[in-house]
Amino acid sequence: MIGEVAGAIAFLTRLPVPGADWKGPLHRLAAWFPIAGLVVGALAAGAYQVALLAGLPQAVAVWVGIVAEMMTTGALHPDGLADTADGLAGQTPERRLEIMKDPRLGSFGGIALLVSLGGRGVLLATMPGARVVPALLLAHAASRWAPAWALARHPYARANGGTGAAFVGGGARELAVAGVTALLAAWLLAGVGGLIAAAAAGVAGIGATAYVARKLGGITGDVCGAVAEISLLACLLVLAGHLPW
Repeated sequence: MIGEVAGAIAFLTRLPVPGADWKGPLHRLAAWFPIAGLVVGALAAGAYQVALLAGLPQAVAVWVGIVAEMMTTGALHPDGLADTADGLAGQTPERRLEIMKDPRLGSFGGIALLVSLGGRGVLLATMPGARVVPALLLAHAASRWAPAWALARHPYARANGGTGAAFVGGGARELAVAGVTALLAAWLLAGVGGLIAAAAAGVAGIGATAYVARKLGGITGDVCGAVAEISLLACLLVLAGHLPW
């Protein structure tokens, strides 16, 4: 289990993780994606807190936290969101997949990044200050369940494989472990309100995955990043409301 957790953190971040040379089936790592999300959220929250202690306003501190997140992950999921948004502008599944391989950023991808990164900044900056840290932890943990769902429930779209192809093939075990981890984190961090936010993240992830998979004939690594970003926004949107937590 320790090797699987280390492998999941190493795959979803740029952190040097001891013991991350996992040799087993890669789909087993998906069970621990929410743990990797907690690590990312903790580093973003730490950067946010340091910025507050330095006397910066909450909105600026939130921006610092987002920058820390991007450095930790290499903007892995936002990159997937941008590629997926650009690809969906194509007219056929084959053309969509071709566009997604193009490293250049298109207009749809740019708009998706603006909505995603700008949206999370606004939602976090307008929360009561005491809620930002648990919201970062919760949203990053809960949003990592969506890629586990995509990999377990949808085929890989590219016939010649790709980065995410080796992770396809999980099932009930991966979804159950990831789900329990995300829900436990949600309950401990924000009680009933956290569970509602985690559920919203899950529903958004399932819906987004189904829509994109229908357009592409399956999923890719970029799609996993895209649905994680959509789930994160859904989670933060609920947490920014007036639920008791």
